[in-house]
Amino acid sequence: MLLLEQGRVVPVHRLVAAVWDENPPDSALQQVRKAISLLRHRIPGGRQLIVTATGGYRILLDEDQLDATLFSIRLRRSQEAEAEDLPENAVAELRAGLDLWRGRVLAGLGGAVLAGAALSLGEKRYQAAERCFELRLRLGETSSLIGEIREMIDEEPLRELLRRQLMLALYRSGRQAEALEEFAALRKLLADELGIAPDPRLVALHQEILQQKGELEAPLRILPPATPTNSTTPATPVTPVTPVTPVTPVTPTTPAPPVPSPLGAETARPSTLPYHVPDFVGREAELGYLDELGRAAAAGGTRIVAIDGMGGVGKTELALYAAHRMAEQFEDGQLYLDMRGHSAHAEPLEPRTALELLLGAMGVPGERIPAGEAGRVALWRTATAGKRILLVLDDAAYAVQVRPLLPGSANCLVLVTGRRAVELAGASWLSLGPLPARAATDLMVGVLGRHRAEAEPDALVELVELCGCLPLALRIAAARLCRRPQWSVRHLAGLLHDEGRRMRELRSGEHSVADTLALSYDSMAVEHRTALRALGGLPASTLSRDGIVTLLGTDAERAEDILEQLVDAQLVQQSGADCYSLHGLVRSFVRSLPVEEAAA
Repeated sequence: MLLLEQGRVVPVHRLVAAVWDENPPDSALQQVRKAISLLRHRIPGGRQLIVTATGGYRILLDEDQLDATLFSIRLRRSQEAEAEDLPENAVAELRAGLDLWRGRVLAGLGGAVLAGAALSLGEKRYQAAERCFELRLRLGETSSLIGEIREMIDEEPLRELLRRQLMLALYRSGRQAEALEEFAALRKLLADELGIAPDPRLVALHQEILQQKGELEAPLRILPPATPTNSTTPATPVTPVTPVTPVTPVTPTTPAPPVPSPLGAETARPSTLPYHVPDFVGREAELGYLDELGRAAAAGGTRIVAIDGMGGVGKTELALYAAHRMAEQFEDGQLYLDMRGHSAHAEPLEPRTALELLLGAMGVPGERIPAGEAGRVALWRTATAGKRILLVLDDAAYAVQVRPLLPGSANCLVLVTGRRAVELAGASWLSLGPLPARAATDLMVGVLGRHRAEAEPDALVELVELCGCLPLALRIAAARLCRRPQWSVRHLAGLLHDEGRRMRELRSGEHSVADTLALSYDSMAVEHRTALRALGGLPASTLSRDGIVTLLGTDAERAEDILEQLVDAQLVQQSGADCYSLHGLVRSFVRSLPVEEAAA
């Protein structure tokens, strides 16, 4: 009570009421005086800290001695920073203030008076957290927010603003289905606990996520340099990345006029294709093949193309680049869906949820979407009947996941990507390997800039080889060099030469070669993981079928089954009728596994 009223006299009767509510014992006054005496004795400098005043006591503190005071100061400074249009500074102040909290304030202490004070302080904390999350969303943060918002929701599951922010962060992180699942969970909780429906603004967000509205995307914003309110440390300058020119320009499409929806409403042509990389290089033969199939589909026959390849080989980049190239041929819509076949964050997308997303994108109101999968399949086929639709189903896990999503009419093109070949009747197949050396070098030059790349041509060739011409590894290496202008290309190549640290070096932000390969590795049975580790431990890069049978210590038929599983998982390559090999980075990944994992 003294700390809550810091600097003010707290009458003894208020101290009594704070401890015992309306039922104080006869000895309440004596117990308060005894407690004051004990505090003065136990706290260093207690006699100068807690002073007696007329009718009560007060505590005297400096501004920086009480966390509640510091919290209020941080809130005030954040408001001042916002008023000056310095959102980064405002976020820094709010985060510093929130870092003062170590849980619920005054938890379990006192009676109704302290409970009311704790409730008031706790509300200020939640409001500060919500404001901080809002600003960080405006500044473009996405996946880094998800865990923090979830922690707050675990404490206060009925706060709808937190749930809205979580839904937005999930959607912007490419986890659209999880965003919809959050809404469904809150709607059920509100109905069960309070008998009410979600706030209309939350309902509107749910509908916008279903339709993949462009306004929900993270904003692009050029910010002034942040100047922390009470910090003298200069900000580290950001090194600009040299802009690159696309190898093949993508012709922008002209928006088509509104077309009638299957339910009679007018809706603009849906286009939910994500941003495609502007520095796409190589794959000329594959692009030509996809262009040919796209023209055939638009002319009257649905085409399904299954694109497979190892993790990080560029399946999604190819599919999206091709989709943007041929978008104008499919004037009724271009749709994208992440099927989450290999996701570290969520289970593969169920067809029922995928259909809800696709129908929402086509403009079907949420209340008109049937609850059952069969009803949704029927409505999806009705919605796409007679239309030219381009559909990209990215990272599919298996055919059963995809079949209900295939349009039933002609004039549609469906691009399905996956690490394992998704077996669909009538599908064309396209398997991707690493880039040719020339295209891989062009990719590095495009990201690094010609001047820097041409300064060390031999080192650049060496770096490309160490990355195994794998697009993911190449982009990670280039990103590290762009962020470290003091590094030479030779320096990074030297780091990658050490196979023991290669996987650690091929990591940048949320992207990691090891994490990408681990998603394939972890999805396999123990027997197949054991076989892969045995293959990775050998010095030879290419092995014969007979040599592998001997290595695995099993019969030829069983070894054949194991090899087929490893090939299907894109972790082993078949380089001839009886020859198998491992990509260099797969070998490095297997050898980087901890000893306890290798022995499991």
